[in-house]
Amino acid sequence: MKKKPIIPIIIALAPVIYANVFAIYPFLMLIYYSFHSYVFGKRPIFCGLYNYVRLFNDPVFLHSCYITGIYTLTTVTVEFILGLFIAYLLYKIRFGKGTFMTLILIPMIMTPAVSGIIWKILFDPAYGHINFYLSILGFPRLKWLLQPVLALISAMIVDIWQWTPFMVLSIFAGFSAVPKDLIEAAYTDGASEYAILKDIMIPYIKPLILIILLLRTIDSLKVFDTIFTLTRGGPGFETMVMSVLDYVTLFAYYDIGRAASIGVTLWILCFMIGLFFMKKYGEIIWG
Repeated sequence: MKKKPIIPIIIALAPVIYANVFAIYPFLMLIYYSFHSYVFGKRPIFCGLYNYVRLFNDPVFLHSCYITGIYTLTTVTVEFILGLFIAYLLYKIRFGKGTFMTLILIPMIMTPAVSGIIWKILFDPAYGHINFYLSILGFPRLKWLLQPVLALISAMIVDIWQWTPFMVLSIFAGFSAVPKDLIEAAYTDGASEYAILKDIMIPYIKPLILIILLLRTIDSLKVFDTIFTLTRGGPGFETMVMSVLDYVTLFAYYDIGRAASIGVTLWILCFMIGLFFMKKYGEIIWG
């Protein structure tokens, strides 16, 4: 009997082992600890839904959910509008597309933590470049990261700056796939640029748009690096998104059970949004 080659079996098993060890097992432990009262240094005690009841009666957590929602809705909306506009401009120009695309993609290449540090320097009220140029134009210096509303807006600006290129790249790729004969036929019929964009190009790439909106929505809900390096959730709790609250709960208060329940709640939220997209737009996405 001929022996089966061992290398293909190992290659096939590798992702299965990886998924179980580095994804499934930690996730199951997260769920397990969310049902336990477990403070670091003590034994975990089963408490049922107590962590979740306490969580949804906590004004700090509810405020964190609100901040996360505002942050996600604003950043994803602005990124999509800017991405659509810039992608269309790139699609229409005839020369230098590669150069412009390379420049546009620079923010996305940086890690979020590095972007946060760079922008924290730029937002510095005394020495930051942004306040320097505002003062030259006659505007007062602003405490970007020290005032509640401005701190959240600043975090949104950084996110929009970094992830609009993702929208540009994705939408531009979609526009490039639109059949030329459709556009030429529309021009022949006397259609305007706006009509071609609205009635031909956007509907043609609608499945792609829905997928990138889903990806960016889930990614924004989980945002951590940018806000942590910029404000660490402050001032007060004004930029305390769910991921940062989860980190603070675990590493500042050592409350593993409560932190696990925040993580599970965030996972359920992302899962429900993904499920909603698939239920409502599944036929459009998958054809």
